Amino acid sequence: MFNYSPYPAVLGAPLRVRLLHAVGEFVEPLRPRGSGDRSEPCVELWAALAADALAPGPGDVQPATLDAYRTHGAHCAAAGASLDTALGDVDLAVTYLLRNWWPLVADHDLSDMLPICARLEGARNPLRRAVNDGFVSWTAKVGAHSVARRAVIAALIAGRTPDEDVVAASRLVVAAAYCVVSTPAPTANDDAVAAALRVRLPAGDVLWSREDDLLCVLVPCPPGLGAEDTVAVDAVLQPVWRLPGATAVGATAPGRTLDELPAARRRAAEALSLARAVGRWGVVSHRSLVVERALQSSPDVRAELAGLVHRLAEHPHLVRTLRVLYSCDLERGRTASELGIARRTLTSRLDRVEGLTRIRPTSSRGVQVMLTALASSDLDRRR
Repeated sequence: MFNYSPYPAVLGAPLRVRLLHAVGEFVEPLRPRGSGDRSEPCVELWAALAADALAPGPGDVQPATLDAYRTHGAHCAAAGASLDTALGDVDLAVTYLLRNWWPLVADHDLSDMLPICARLEGARNPLRRAVNDGFVSWTAKVGAHSVARRAVIAALIAGRTPDEDVVAASRLVVAAAYCVVSTPAPTANDDAVAAALRVRLPAGDVLWSREDDLLCVLVPCPPGLGAEDTVAVDAVLQPVWRLPGATAVGATAPGRTLDELPAARRRAAEALSLARAVGRWGVVSHRSLVVERALQSSPDVRAELAGLVHRLAEHPHLVRTLRVLYSCDLERGRTASELGIARRTLTSRLDRVEGLTRIRPTSSRGVQVMLTALASSDLDRRR
């Protein structure tokens, strides 16, 4: 209900002035009703509709008002609102204006109000069509961008240079070189993935493609970045960690040319598979898995090495001791602390490993063999 008390001077004013004050009164509280920027255009939209309803002359909706509602439809589409929500804004405006102006004009001649009501009702359908046109136009435009983006990414993954016109339509910045990354496809939908990876680095846009249970990500690399620059490679991979559930990432060094991307994609997927098999997390480069790759291609050697770990199968605490020892770079103090045991107990366990395997696990040769044996066991266990 309109509050009369703050506006005593308005009550004696002509009908048009009184109604315009009413618009300001009940439109203003609607500002918080939308999400983000959607709330702001609603105020102008309602004011435009009120002005049309109060205007003298023919009762047609003015072109400027139609344009405003057409823009509102596009704005809703851009903000992710549904078409029903956008159309509902028209119905809400018309209904609210009709309902809330009556108390203010209750003491006025009804004949003055009926033309205004007729104009409001007559505006409903033209305004709904304008909102629909704006919404559909924006959706079609975004759809065209999406098609062009998919075409650009498909060309790059296939090792081809995308057509310049398609790149222009996609509005993407294509880099000269990419690190190719594979990560488990998140359970989130593509909109959430796109939001997480909507990153433009100095060298170009981060691009991605969902492939079955994997997500292939192309991370643009700065000019001159070499395969030996592992710290820099890790730095440009940081956008990947925006993904929900990205625990393991298989990565390759940046390709020199775009035609290297298909091979790089295969290496990244292999790196991810091996990293998950041996329980490594974070960014794992293909090059760092050279031992695991050699074992993967030599099943006989892998089986023989895994046999060393199998000898310890009845003593899982000894296997854990070896893993912690090697993760602590053979520092016995740190290892004992991590395991929560005394150093004397640690020495006893290592002697027990040597007795069962005939290999001293702390010698240079023993470290090589036992680390490779643990990797072989992990590969066999996760096959």
